[in-house]
Amino acid sequence: MADNSGFPYCTKWKNYRYPLTRLKYSIGHKVVDDGYFDTAPLDIWISDDYFLMDLETEYVVTMTAATYDLCKSLKRPTVFIDGTSGQTEITSGGTNPFIKTSSSDSIQLFDVVSSLASTVSSTGNNQTLYTIAPGLHFGFTNTSASPFGTGDRSGWVMSESALNGVPKVMDGTYTCWYKLPTDAGDTVVTEMIPNGIANKSMNIMWNANRHIGKRATTAPNCGQSIILQGSVDGAVWTDIVKLMDDIDTGVTMFTQIHWDSNALDGEDFPFKRLKFEFETGGTEIEYHPHQFIQVNITPN
Repeated sequence: MADNSGFPYCTKWKNYRYPLTRLKYSIGHKVVDDGYFDTAPLDIWISDDYFLMDLETEYVVTMTAATYDLCKSLKRPTVFIDGTSGQTEITSGGTNPFIKTSSSDSIQLFDVVSSLASTVSSTGNNQTLYTIAPGLHFGFTNTSASPFGTGDRSGWVMSESALNGVPKVMDGTYTCWYKLPTDAGDTVVTEMIPNGIANKSMNIMWNANRHIGKRATTAPNCGQSIILQGSVDGAVWTDIVKLMDDIDTGVTMFTQIHWDSNALDGEDFPFKRLKFEFETGGTEIEYHPHQFIQVNITPN
């Protein structure tokens, strides 16, 4: 059981974001493709600017051939793993890989054949996305579940120019990214909600980018809860109310919660933050590590 806080477990709240934007091939990023990726490269998408934290280290997606091809190796800048420099490779087994190409999306499968996602690939097909870092995503352009050879890889390095022409959205909404807790009983807490909105009624949107967290074990339960916490000194924190109770993220891709600051359901505090908890009880799954989820707060 782990209680985590601070970056890279959670980013700071900020009052701007970017629209989910697909980059043109090798524009805003330098691409190195190999194997099948040379003919069907990955699409790279951005929805935030955290990639600016490392413009030197390569992201790498490596495939393994199977009846349904697998991604068992992901490399990314270590800053998103433990906050330090360099590159880190994370690997998974073949039973529950990071990605298993398929014709449907679930906490185990990744739809490349007939995706129902609203995002559209560079080849004009609906495209499911995988979030590899806060606000940085990729999707497959191929529409076959088994085109790859073992060892086929796609690597890219991000460039600051990726943001050229992408409008910054500032509409009163605050955003942050947090890592899904990986084991039952684990928690992640955010930075303090900015004072300008902490004591107002608010709408909270969880998982605005509809990222389905991928599992590392076959157990069925993956309940996540969101708790609003308060403090009088910013040091000692008290649970005010459970905003979302044990929701199964393998079924629900996103949800919206309303908090009424005048409701009679808990004490009020000058400081507030959110706590994300992987509920205990039942036969819990274990999530693959380093999967980032976006949370938006809009005061009203």
